[in-house]
Amino acid sequence: MARIREITDEMRHLQEQKNEALRMKLRGEVDAKTFREVAVEIDVKAVHQARVKIVPRV
Repeated sequence: MARIREITDEMRHLQEQKNEALRMKLRGEVDAKTFREVAVEIDVKAVHQARVKIVPRV
């Protein structure tokens, strides 16, 4: 149960990072290419976390 909570917290953190990246793009602090690169990197990490979350530890 603690592991699920830990992974959920990590996923929440990744979503917060993605939201902040979007805000930075909207404020013009980063260009669209940089935003896309960061968003893809965050999405890859989130997918990995989701897979870890559903695969039971042995």
